[in-house]
Amino acid sequence: MSFANFDAGAQKNKVRIKEADTERANSDSDLLRQTSLILSSFVEDVSMFGKLQQQLGTKRDNERLRGQIESSISKCDLQETRLRQVTSELESNSYQNDSPNVKYKENKLLNEASRILKNYQSLKIAYDEKISSIKVREAFEQNTRQANEAALEQEQHNLETETTPLISNQIQKIDDKHQSALNQAEVSYHSVLINQRSEAIQDIHTGVGEINAIFKDLGTLVQQQGQNIDTIEVNMMSHANNNQEATHELIKADNYQKKKRKWSCALLLALVIVLVLVLAIIS
Repeated sequence: MSFANFDAGAQKNKVRIKEADTERANSDSDLLRQTSLILSSFVEDVSMFGKLQQQLGTKRDNERLRGQIESSISKCDLQETRLRQVTSELESNSYQNDSPNVKYKENKLLNEASRILKNYQSLKIAYDEKISSIKVREAFEQNTRQANEAALEQEQHNLETETTPLISNQIQKIDDKHQSALNQAEVSYHSVLINQRSEAIQDIHTGVGEINAIFKDLGTLVQQQGQNIDTIEVNMMSHANNNQEATHELIKADNYQKKKRKWSCALLLALVIVLVLVLAIIS
């Protein structure tokens, strides 16, 4: 075998190893993705189951709610089976994988899966105990109610079969007491309504008074603004009159100055003429 053939064989082995590593990496990635999706879906289903079972024994507890809880449990059980299958595959694959990054992701998913599986089991145990307690209480209440109804029917039957005046008087007294209690309750109810209406009317009066006070303040403010406007108008008219008087005085002063200049010119001309005559006489 030549060195060229040996080198070609080595290159082929490297390619095979690289292809095998790539295929295994793709397989690991697919398994991690599948596990992550199933785990995410399982977490949502368990969260919904927890919210539903918290409503047991409350005002929202009814047949529809319990049907939703049973459906939620069935869905969670199915997701639990799928999650256990993929985590088992992931654990087997973890021993064969040497990539630190892949191992870290696998361990993280396995830990999260283990935690949510334990939480789901705890929720199921709590639900079983709670629903059992509720059913026992409901059965007890139903038996008590049936016993009370039977006793009441028997008592009514006894009252109907006995016709003595004493029984009739007792029945009448009971009816009177019931009627009196009803009347008293009705009076109390109407009293409460009257008080509530009185308080509402008082609140309305108070509100009207506050609104009137606001309008009064607005009226005062408008009046003050009107007075201020009148004062400004008077001041403006006064300034206008003063300006008019000042203009008139300036015109008078200007006319006086013009007249004064005319007389000065005439006097100066007369002096010049006199001076010329004097000079002519002297010469």
